Amino acid sequence: MPSDQPTLPGPGTPASQRRSAVTHCVIVFLLLAAGRAAADPSEAALAVPLRVHLLRSRAAGAAGTVLTTADVERVVEKAGRIWAQAGLSLTVDRVVEERATGPLAESTGTLGSESLSSLVPSASFDPRAFNVYFIRRMQANGILVPHQGLPAIFVKDTAQLRQVPAGADEPIPRVLSHELGHALGLAHQEEVQNLMASGTSGTSLNALEKQAARKNASTVPWIRRVAAGQR
Repeated sequence: MPSDQPTLPGPGTPASQRRSAVTHCVIVFLLLAAGRAAADPSEAALAVPLRVHLLRSRAAGAAGTVLTTADVERVVEKAGRIWAQAGLSLTVDRVVEERATGPLAESTGTLGSESLSSLVPSASFDPRAFNVYFIRRMQANGILVPHQGLPAIFVKDTAQLRQVPAGADEPIPRVLSHELGHALGLAHQEEVQNLMASGTSGTSLNALEKQAARKNASTVPWIRRVAAGQR
């Protein structure tokens, strides 16, 4: 019997194809998670839970972030402002400080996307939240990586972006927001002020993107609706 799970790309696949395949994996995950979308996605805010992992390694290690829990609060608050335009409320269920795992955990080189999943300590991975991993050095500013059949979001704490008018004032919240867009099924856009543009500080979402992100989010069982007074 053929599997209804997406086929993931191998290490030799070009980066553009890997990202496309991972995005496809995420969309399939969203559709399989609940089967049908809720009736009206505009009724209330949707609370999107994040489990934030601060990976640690030796001082010169690429896998170890220098961010603190206070930095996480700032980053998520700014990312939350971006996603508020689509009626999504980001919530942090837990911040985990832990050692990166695997043979590349203490690597001093720049990490490629094919090695990132091996850094994830599986015991702390939460299947009922978007898991966000902050690390020091990797090739991309941010990327989705499949882990246990679900998307893990990796964000580089040394991210750099091209500034555009009315763009984000800090790279990391924008990179996190961009990768959350991919996790919610959004594709790249050419408009440089758009959140889904590659490598810019843009934060805007068009009407179709807002609708699509909310619709996809409403199919995920652990993304719940919240009343206005509970946000």
